[in-house]
Amino acid sequence: MSRILSPDYYAKDIFTSLNLSVPVNVFALCEKFNINVVFDSLSDAEAYFICKNAIKKVIIDSRIQYESRIKFTIAHEIGHFYLPWHNYDIFKCSAVDISSFKSDNIFENEANAFAAELLIPTEELIKDINKKDISMGLIKSLAQKYGVSLTSVAIRAIKNTDDSVAIVFTQDARIKWSFPSKSFKRELISNKLRQWSYAYDFYKERDLSEINEKVYSKAWLTDGSDCESILEQSLPMPNINSVLTILKLSEEDYKEDYIDE
Repeated sequence: MSRILSPDYYAKDIFTSLNLSVPVNVFALCEKFNINVVFDSLSDAEAYFICKNAIKKVIIDSRIQYESRIKFTIAHEIGHFYLPWHNYDIFKCSAVDISSFKSDNIFENEANAFAAELLIPTEELIKDINKKDISMGLIKSLAQKYGVSLTSVAIRAIKNTDDSVAIVFTQDARIKWSFPSKSFKRELISNKLRQWSYAYDFYKERDLSEINEKVYSKAWLTDGSDCESILEQSLPMPNINSVLTILKLSEEDYKEDYIDE
C-alpha cells in the first residue's frame, strides 16, 4: 500500500477519534484494539508485533527496566498495527530500531514517528513550549507530564521550537546522535567528545553534577573557537554511562582574561 498519509496523521487520528489525553495509557489502548501484551526474555529483539490468524500480540523483552522505554516500545508496536501499509504478520524490532531514532529500516522509523506523535502530540507540545526557553528543567517537566523519556521529549521539543538550540546524546564518551533545531545554523561535531565540554568531564572524572554553564564553542561546533561561547546544559546518566546535553548559541563571545607579561 502506498504511503499517502504520514505516520503522524494516523497517530493524531487515534488520539482525536478515541478522545485520548496525556499521559497516554498504551496498555488501555492495546486492550481497545484487542492486542495482547506479554513480557518474555528475548535474546534477539527488543520487541515483537505478531498479527496472524486473528491473533494480535506484542511481546516485550522482560529485561527492560524503565517504564518510559516500555511505554514507547508498546506505542511503536501499535504503530506497526495501525499503519495500513505495515501489513506483515511479524515485526521483529531491535533496541537500535526503537531507541536510536535513526534506524536504517523505514518501517521502524515510521513506527517511531507514530509513537512519538501518539505519546507527545505536536499540538499539545507546542502549547507547552510556546514562549519558553528550551532548558533541561523544561524537558524534565515535560517528560513527567507525558510519561516519556527525557530523550524522547527533548527531540520533539527541539524539532518544534524556534530557539537556536540542539540536543546531543553521548555514550561511552562518543556522540551517538544529535538533533539541531531549524534555526540552529552551525555544524555540530560528531564522533568523539572534545575535552573542553562539561560532558567530557563526566567520562574523564566521573563528575555527576548537572551543568548549566558557558563553554568554548569549539567544544561542540566544527567551526567553533575559544573566542566564542555556547551554553551547555548537560545531565549525566551514570546508569547507562551517558550524558544528555542541550546546547544554545550565545550572543556574547568569551573575552580574554589573560594579559601577556
